[in-house]
Amino acid sequence: RQSTTSRVRDWPPDARPRERPARRAAGARARSRRVMLDFDPLAADYDRLRPAGRAWEELSERTLAVLGDFRRLVDVGCGTGRFAAFAKGRRGGRVWGVDPAPEMLRRARARPEARAIGWKQATADRLPFTDGWFDAAHMHLVLHLVDDRSAALREMARVLGPGGRAAVVTFSPTHFDRFHLNPWFPSIAAIDRARFPEPAEVARGLRAAGLVGERIDDVRQT
Repeated sequence: RQSTTSRVRDWPPDARPRERPARRAAGARARSRRVMLDFDPLAADYDRLRPAGRAWEELSERTLAVLGDFRRLVDVGCGTGRFAAFAKGRRGGRVWGVDPAPEMLRRARARPEARAIGWKQATADRLPFTDGWFDAAHMHLVLHLVDDRSAALREMARVLGPGGRAAVVTFSPTHFDRFHLNPWFPSIAAIDRARFPEPAEVARGLRAAGLVGERIDDVRQT
């Protein structure tokens, strides 16, 4: 896996939290928007089939180190809320999780620590928050699921204030070469290469969205 990060300038004075009025309607419309992959049928078994083991926790700790100290974090494409809850428990601060799938959010809200976290149903390209509200933003294996990657990265940049940091996780191309199912499904590597953006593409997208200081961290796990 790879973690791609970017930073912007100095953090501005604090402001009262609020949603953008225009974005409230956009967030409501997200419920009727098409989701490229419908995660609702997967929600009940999602965490059981994808347990948070040592590798996941190690990557999450590294991601938090990249994000640095934050007061407000948004987890875009939060799913069942695993990282949002992890970040809240490790760092405190104010944390929001955003996902377009209502059943995934229902699972997120059922977590014991969920009351301390804000949850929003919305797509990555229409985040229901005011400009510059967050000083940290996270997106884990999400970009391959959105219709417009550039729009999603622009939204991430928009909601970050000066000095904020973004961490975007995607797969390295070498991951697909080593996938254990390749011998039985020879076409799967090419399919996944076409689906997932390469880290360099993510870095270019972050730069185009207006973020600066990007870097690519190569995280190798077994």
